[in-house]
Amino acid sequence: MFTTDSRTEKFLDLVGAKWVYLNDISYSHLCPQWALQNLGRSQARVEKAVEEYRTLMDRGSAAPAPILWKNESGQLEVLDGSQRIAAAEARKPVMFSAYVVQTDSEPMARRIRVFANYRLQGGYQESAEWTLERAITLLVATSQMSIEECAEFGGWSISQVRDKAQVVDFRLAIQGVGGPERLPDSIVRLIAKQASKEDFSSAPTSIGRFTNAIQRMRLSAEEAEPYIDQFFSVARSRGKLFDQFEEKWSDFCEEDGVQARLADPSRSRYQPMTAEGRVLKSLRSALTTTQRVLDSGESIYDMAEYFQVVNQIRTALQQIERLSRRR
Repeated sequence: MFTTDSRTEKFLDLVGAKWVYLNDISYSHLCPQWALQNLGRSQARVEKAVEEYRTLMDRGSAAPAPILWKNESGQLEVLDGSQRIAAAEARKPVMFSAYVVQTDSEPMARRIRVFANYRLQGGYQESAEWTLERAITLLVATSQMSIEECAEFGGWSISQVRDKAQVVDFRLAIQGVGGPERLPDSIVRLIAKQASKEDFSSAPTSIGRFTNAIQRMRLSAEEAEPYIDQFFSVARSRGKLFDQFEEKWSDFCEEDGVQARLADPSRSRYQPMTAEGRVLKSLRSALTTTQRVLDSGESIYDMAEYFQVVNQIRTALQQIERLSRRR
């Protein structure tokens, strides 16, 4: 039914876990919820995988032994092999074989649970992207694994893990203010680029409404970018953020085409904003923010850097103008 597997042994050695191979495991030793909980997959039971393993077993082909871990209560949790165990259950075995990890470290067990299926290249794998997000959510975000360790375990670059960690961090912040649960990564990256974590605690209602609107409008990243840039263009060190974001929300609602798209997001593709529109929208947003600081009478010291940016914008606009004339 189950047999030893060199890949499993190498993986456990790589993780640094001590283990034993036992032949006297029974289903009564397993945690009662073993079939319902599976941190290593997006769904606990994959029927096609169970059926495939069951067919192979009926033909006399033994599957690799699962990986188990005895938790603090003395019950065995399944770290890898839930589908194989489910397939074998129909044969009503008295005992079966398994690799049993010997550790009192729950973080160690969780690492194995998250990475085992991905690293062992079993059937019906989750995608690398799903595994990466899972690892960040369960391990990196809870300080049980560093970004560098996660990259090494999964075979990803450090920059790739760091980027995904930022996406997960801001996605949780968006959910925390009542925003959508699943904005596309590309849009979350745009928000992370423009927003500050302080924004979410200062103006949760406005940001929640705005992110929900972005999702309802079904905007692509290209379409959403100018709206995101303008919405999060606030003077964070000047004035109340709550009031600024309330104004930004009102401005967004008054934008041309926003209400129409909110009312009917299923219409055929809208025309993406032109280059002229994107530049003008950004410049108007900068002007609005600057005018608000002026009207409030607030002071900004050491203006040299600001004038340098203005001069850079002027130079870039002049270059665009010359190129446009040639065309």
